[in-house]
Amino acid sequence: MRLLALIVAKNVVGSSWTKQVRSREWKRLPESEKGPIRNALLSHILAREDSERICTQASLLVANIAQFDYPDKWPTLLDDLLRLSMPSGGLPCERRHRPLKTIKYVARVLEKKRFVLEEPSGMPLMTLSPERLQWLGATVEAARAQMRSSLRDLLVPLMGIWETEFDQSQRDPSLWRYHMKICRVAISAAASALWTVRLCFIRFCSRHPLAHPYTHRPITTGRLRAAEQR
Repeated sequence: MRLLALIVAKNVVGSSWTKQVRSREWKRLPESEKGPIRNALLSHILAREDSERICTQASLLVANIAQFDYPDKWPTLLDDLLRLSMPSGGLPCERRHRPLKTIKYVARVLEKKRFVLEEPSGMPLMTLSPERLQWLGATVEAARAQMRSSLRDLLVPLMGIWETEFDQSQRDPSLWRYHMKICRVAISAAASALWTVRLCFIRFCSRHPLAHPYTHRPITTGRLRAAEQR
């Protein structure tokens, strides 16, 4: 039953991302209800759940929510996941790969995140003054820059986790399987974060008036898959 509930929630939140801003189910939930949902996904399901299938669906749900709420409504998401994946995060060795897998999923969906100009008061954009529109545009650019910076800041800690877990796998053969799984997921999460940062930089250059005409190459599904397989 819990698995079915998470699958339905993941699909509802994910499908609502393609709808218009005013018709998205997750956007219509009050913030007083979103906060407990976000906290429960990290503190209860990822940390305490025994079933890997349930945790995978929870990770995908976290990633779908990140399309809406990161970084403005959920600024600590990546830091919380990174903290849980550390040896000092309180998770046993056999579960520390879960937050790293969630980081990988979040990084992949943030590559497709669209920052939308939206007036908090709900007024149509056409009725706003040029100064107000300029302020909204600056807010969106600040959120985009924060997202790039947060993903870039993950790279060094993720590589540190890989190095630490690899050393531990040599010292403690009884837990070799769990340490190597953490290593593998940490590398995959770092690759996803680096790929998203790279795409964000390419898109910034393609919009910049001084950008070289050959700076931007179109990103296709085939190229994304090929990059993930390298």
